Amino acid sequence: EHRLQVEQFLEKSAVRCPEKTALVCGSQRLSYREVDRLSNRLANALITSGVRRGDRVAVCLDNCGDAVISIFGVLKAGAVFVMLDHTMKAERLHYILNDCGAAALFLPADRYQDLQESLAALPQLQTVFLANARGAVPADARQKNFSLAHILNDAEISEQAPPKQCIDADLAALIYTSGTTGRPKGVMLTHLNMFSAADAVIAYLGNHSDDVFLSVLRLSYSYGLYQMLTGFLVGATVILERSLAYPYLLFEKIKKEKVTAFPLVPTIAAVLLQYDL
Repeated sequence: EHRLQVEQFLEKSAVRCPEKTALVCGSQRLSYREVDRLSNRLANALITSGVRRGDRVAVCLDNCGDAVISIFGVLKAGAVFVMLDHTMKAERLHYILNDCGAAALFLPADRYQDLQESLAALPQLQTVFLANARGAVPADARQKNFSLAHILNDAEISEQAPPKQCIDADLAALIYTSGTTGRPKGVMLTHLNMFSAADAVIAYLGNHSDDVFLSVLRLSYSYGLYQMLTGFLVGATVILERSLAYPYLLFEKIKKEKVTAFPLVPTIAAVLLQYDL
């Protein structure tokens, strides 16, 4: 297959199978066409807010539809996404946002009040998009704050993809190390890096459009992120779960959705082996 930029994983599948279910998150089910249109709308909003080619945009959200739309919206705007754990402590979050010079941030609304002062001390942070905001979005004199839901539902924002600004040698993502032996470090991944990795996994495992991926791994974890990316590249259905808290409900979903791919790490396997499978 021709080398693709990462946002084209979505765009190509949206052309091939627009009505197919791309993403399942809880009760939310989105087709490839819907994910593509919403991420186009978000990309246009990002550009209007001042995000430019190569800018770093942090996505600090859990396994949800908003996170996936945000990733592709950032890429369509020509920017670089930085996927972060939504439970990350304030000090660590501040360090990473400052280290990468994030121009924009996607954040759960319920974390904003506790982080407001910390975010205000980041000179390059211009815009904050709040997910699951209830009521009015808090104003801040030092940065622009928006409700993500309001943007995604704003029919006045174009659903057409903005013009392509990047090539496959451009940076697509920064994935930060755990920082176990020191400060976290941002690993630089180009579009070609990410396409090559996803393409190699697909070739090795034989993934195809009939697959149904179910992942409880966080999108902020590279293994979890690539489950979504490889699924979108082949036009499969990707089911994102937030946790492994209720294994029996997970087993029921695996049966109901006819899941064909379920990525594990040893700790997940250890939990599941306690049950009568």
